[in-house]
Amino acid sequence: MTTSDAVRVSVTLAVFTVVSEQTDLRGSLPHLLSTGLPTGKPFHRGLFVVTKRSDDADAGSDSVLPSSFVRPDESIREAARRIAREDLGLERRGVLRQTGIFDAVGREGENRVISIGYWAYANFDDVAPILGGRDRVGLELVSSIATIDEMPGKQPSLGDTDGFSRFGFRVRPNQVWGHKKVLSAEMNDSPILGFDHDDIVFYSWRALRHGFDGQLDPVRFFGTRLFPEEFSLSELREFYEVCRGEQISPYQFRRDMQRDDSYIEPSGRTSDSSRQGRGKPASLFQLQSWANAAD
Repeated sequence: MTTSDAVRVSVTLAVFTVVSEQTDLRGSLPHLLSTGLPTGKPFHRGLFVVTKRSDDADAGSDSVLPSSFVRPDESIREAARRIAREDLGLERRGVLRQTGIFDAVGREGENRVISIGYWAYANFDDVAPILGGRDRVGLELVSSIATIDEMPGKQPSLGDTDGFSRFGFRVRPNQVWGHKKVLSAEMNDSPILGFDHDDIVFYSWRALRHGFDGQLDPVRFFGTRLFPEEFSLSELREFYEVCRGEQISPYQFRRDMQRDDSYIEPSGRTSDSSRQGRGKPASLFQLQSWANAAD
């Protein structure tokens, strides 16, 4: 076997972050953003994945996920940690979870490369310092309130989906659709990211959604800070919606979050008028002490 015939193993890392409406993405980071950012409407919140600039002609896109070959002296998980640290400047550990193995022949042109996908969540404050640096780190929109509302009309209705994102969605099981998945290749004229990284983002996002199921405490699930010290239930619900890629009933969400075994509790304070806008100031909540994971 020649060197060119050898199969190489790489790690590809999908790091997700939620950006709030208080961040001026269009004004301060226009060259680092995807074309998926809604125009002409309030941005609100959005779930993004961290990308890097690609100059590989075989990639099929200018942007890819951070990736690296596994070195002889490190495990696959250690390689994922190295990418987070060296490529993205993410020193805080958090939780790294494996997405799966991506081994399609020709997935990186003529090279035979098998990649192990990993994903993690990082607070935007930790991601922001590296944006624009280290080979032009950027952001690609995965889901936002606008993308959920503007689901393509040729697909099943939003109510029929188990979460919707720009990288794909899954149809709720029924007699017609079964467990059908629709990936970005079926939704778009061209891939969003290079190589097969659209699929890695999709399957990583599907795993991320489990952090927001039922009463599961997402802070300990991700192993890092997710929310400010205080937040309203509407702010928390919007965070859940962009991460899950689906609309959530405000009334059901309020009931679920205010159960006795909830991971949040009232802080005893209300929002000020500048934060809440019109109407009655909203009650603010905070994490229970046992749910407050250290970074």
